[in-house]
Amino acid sequence: ASKMTVLFFFMVLGYFFKKKNLTPDNTANVLSKLELYVFLPALCFSTFSENFTRKTVGEKSDILIWGIVILIITGVISWALSFLFSKDRDTRAVYTYALTIPNIAYLGYPLISDVFGEGFLFDFMIFVIPAQIYIYTIALYILNPKHTFSAKSILTPPLIAMFLGAVCGFFDISIPYTLTNIFDSASACMAPLAMLLSGFILARSPVKELIRNPKIYIACALRLVIFPVVFTSLFYVLGANSDILILCACLLALPMGLNNIVFPEAFGGDSKTGAQSCFVCNVLGFICVPIAFSIIKLIIK
Repeated sequence: ASKMTVLFFFMVLGYFFKKKNLTPDNTANVLSKLELYVFLPALCFSTFSENFTRKTVGEKSDILIWGIVILIITGVISWALSFLFSKDRDTRAVYTYALTIPNIAYLGYPLISDVFGEGFLFDFMIFVIPAQIYIYTIALYILNPKHTFSAKSILTPPLIAMFLGAVCGFFDISIPYTLTNIFDSASACMAPLAMLLSGFILARSPVKELIRNPKIYIACALRLVIFPVVFTSLFYVLGANSDILILCACLLALPMGLNNIVFPEAFGGDSKTGAQSCFVCNVLGFICVPIAFSIIKLIIK
């Protein structure tokens, strides 16, 4: 709850700055561009350069395979469910992403590190590598209202950074200390800036409008309660071991990710729906996430 409180502080700050007109009108667009072209690539490079090693590929291959399985299953079901939420293609894309990808980097990594320790965090990072690839490839495409599919549209800064980080990690290429510090510092800006951006976008609409959309609550129930229970049970039936089940539960118990705000805003798409769902889901997450992680912690003991 304390981790989520820190993130919400920045969201409220962004909301206040926008409401009081303390920044230019194009601030949200500038922040989204910085996220997409600077801070996201830095986070992507750091994550893959540190974790995508030959040892990881060899010893943790089973975790990686299960990560692919859960991504495919949740992705397909989320896409099918999105048709129940909207007829508009761009809005469906936001729901598809929101139900497929939780808040992995901004909330998941620090939360899991604090609750379960660095060893478990490493396994979690391996488990979500397929999800990270999805974020910087498929998600960037479906959340782009121009719907263009070309080499230029796929070779985005986050994807290029992910590839370079994977190469450095796999071949154990030494990265200068100064560069490492630059990437780490930029990565640390990712979550606060994303929440500031969320606040700016949320401030465009009255609070009543943000919380009275019933479809948002249905999506949040799927994300925070139904998906963790159903898919963890499914993995159990499929024969996953206890470690995989815990990784699955941790991933699916997290609230919706913030890129369904960042990406549409950067491309001129539907950032309002993403902001609504993110706001409501993370508020409800104050109750659901601590309970879920407490239960998982008891299972590990």
